[in-house]
Amino acid sequence: MPFATGFHPYFLAPDKTKLEFDIPASEYQEKQTQAVHPFTGSFDFSCDEIDVSFGQLSNNTASVTDAERGLAIALTYTDAYSTLVFWTVQGKDFYCLEPWSAPRNALNTGENLTHLAPGESSETSVRLTAKFF
Repeated sequence: MPFATGFHPYFLAPDKTKLEFDIPASEYQEKQTQAVHPFTGSFDFSCDEIDVSFGQLSNNTASVTDAERGLAIALTYTDAYSTLVFWTVQGKDFYCLEPWSAPRNALNTGENLTHLAPGESSETSVRLTAKFF
């Protein structure tokens, strides 16, 4: 059975321009245009929507710090997760940072899917840590 998994948490962020990102990738791909851009650690929140994916992750932890709220959020995930997706909409006070085990459209392309034979099993994990400082 081919499959992929993903974790889709939403995080409150009243002022997204105050967020600091530590995402283990040097570039991202836009969903709409498929254009690839270098990642400098921030986003242009004046856009109507940001929907980007990060591949070629250099480690298994991504974090976001909201200094204004004194909150640090970290996602730690197993090697099965090869993609991180960042999504938000202008005028809404949330963002999503999502570990996925395969890139977009993988069920159609077959890219990086997990395959299980009858009787096999698979175990992955995602740890979410929130810390106030």
